[in-house]
Amino acid sequence: MRELVFPVDLDHRYSFEDLVRMGCYDWVDSTITEVLFPFPKKKRRGTASLVLVDYPYTKQDVTTNSLVYYAQSKKFELAQTEHLLLFGLTYPKMQRLMHVVALGSKPRLKASHTNVVVLTGSHQGRSLTTRHFNAEWPTRIYKFLCVKP
Repeated sequence: MRELVFPVDLDHRYSFEDLVRMGCYDWVDSTITEVLFPFPKKKRRGTASLVLVDYPYTKQDVTTNSLVYYAQSKKFELAQTEHLLLFGLTYPKMQRLMHVVALGSKPRLKASHTNVVVLTGSHQGRSLTTRHFNAEWPTRIYKFLCVKP
């Protein structure tokens, strides 16, 4: 598996809404709010090393469980909503090349369908959307954001 590292500044001057607005997304899913996808209460300072895991392309889709297992085996944390918004703000061109998933961004409220936040994009624009957590993920399209300790 290929791992690409992207440093981002953990700047807590900006609110959830600020990061969404500053990301200049062409479309934002209305369910992505700070109430449903809150930032962690324990705030880190400094620079975070975000790792974009490029799972090897296979004809079969990869399961969420295998991605979580891989992250745990590397001692990575699953990226949360805050990390994904900072990644989208700092590296907007990457989002046009691939869809980026934050598997650690599960909503706080219990729902029958647990979605995670995903950055999607193409030459036509950039979106902030959600996808079901237990989905099977086509590796040619989706890449997975983790946090290096």
